[in-house]
Amino acid sequence: MLAKVITLTHGRAGKGFGPVLRYLLRVDSRRPAPPRPTPESGHLHLAEEPLWSVEENARAYADDVALLFDHEARRCRSRGRLRGNPVYHVAINWMEGEHPTPRQAERASQHVMDALGFGECQAVWAIHRDTDNDHVHLVVNRVHPTKLTAVSVPRGDYFLLDRCMRELEIELGFARAHGPYVTVDTSEGPRIVRMSRAEREARGLLRNGGGPRISPRAQRAEHNLATTSFQRWLTGAPSAVLQRAITARGATWKRAHEVLANFGCVIQPKGSGMVVTTTLSNGRVLRAKASLLGRWASKASLERALGSYQEPASSSPRRADPRRSYEQFIERERHAEIQPRRARNDAERLVRRAARTEARRRLAQRFAQEQTQLRDTRRCENRCVSARKWSGVHSRPRTASSVARCARHPGHPIGMDALRWPCGPCRRPESGKRCNTARPPSGVDLPRFSGLVEALYSSRCVSDLFSSIRL
Repeated sequence: MLAKVITLTHGRAGKGFGPVLRYLLRVDSRRPAPPRPTPESGHLHLAEEPLWSVEENARAYADDVALLFDHEARRCRSRGRLRGNPVYHVAINWMEGEHPTPRQAERASQHVMDALGFGECQAVWAIHRDTDNDHVHLVVNRVHPTKLTAVSVPRGDYFLLDRCMRELEIELGFARAHGPYVTVDTSEGPRIVRMSRAEREARGLLRNGGGPRISPRAQRAEHNLATTSFQRWLTGAPSAVLQRAITARGATWKRAHEVLANFGCVIQPKGSGMVVTTTLSNGRVLRAKASLLGRWASKASLERALGSYQEPASSSPRRADPRRSYEQFIERERHAEIQPRRARNDAERLVRRAARTEARRRLAQRFAQEQTQLRDTRRCENRCVSARKWSGVHSRPRTASSVARCARHPGHPIGMDALRWPCGPCRRPESGKRCNTARPPSGVDLPRFSGLVEALYSSRCVSDLFSSIRL
């Protein structure tokens, strides 16, 4: 089991709990999706029971809980006890082939909240089973329900979450994963110990086998796009050529810039270190730390070998070899025959990936059709409204409390709106104009509690009206 904190900007107020709760329950209206079952979900420590249940109406349940959480966040912020985002979002992932039950998911959520200090806070969890790995999304309201104080996010929450995963693996009997904390079998039973990266590499517990330590964003890009990231590409041929150029006798910054220019890259200082950048044809700039290449590429090591940093000579710019740049490498990789680069990319996984691609294509086609139909419907409604506006016939619906009957024509209903738009027979047939009904002075708010008063104001023939009333 592995846990991941969904990155949020805690220094800002955010958009509230509505969007994230709708995503949890798969009822986000901005991204319509094909019909699918509502995820298994639950809530913890809610101060009030929602008006709706997930089985009755998932969208109403999400909106109801979001209103409750947002109301408490506003109360806490009005007292000066909350600054930033009250949402804390965690994803708990199981290994492929493991399927937790709702009771296990709720137990894992409560254990995580207790470890982070959110044990008494309100939360909502949901199980998503539409990916290769079942995972639980846990959304916590950092505002305490009774004290109305904001519970701070603990420092180093990633390490606390990783230890929680090891504890849950032992308690619930799931397969063991390896992070900063590792479960070791001893004579007294399983024991959770913290290991450094070097110790895990020596034991062979690292997923990439001690390869380059690329950033999490680069790892996600490789997983989602099924291609090599710039950081991983940089640790290959460019790193080897640059290291040979630096360790050669008489190495200078000019030679280092020339070597990287052949790959379409530039090395430059940034902050307390150095970065290697490349610019794509669309203007996008990709960056990677120079120390990613190795300890020999840190700023201190480069300055010891080459002296103080020198800018590349702008008088004689060199173009990158089109066969060696990162962009050309990506193009060749995309057009090459698709082959599984990792052992876990088996045939079944590729079939599921192709099925998801086809589902996204059908979803985009359905979305375009719905948008076209919606635009046509709105255009038709606008034409109808314009036609009613200029036809001289009032079309606004009348409520039961404001409806009366015309004194001249009892079969035609009128109301407060009849002061401006009388019934059809009251118009003069010879001129097509309305009869001169008595109108109140401008700015007078007519009472709506009595149909008789409305008729008095709207009818010219008062005598006919009184004759129709049986005292």
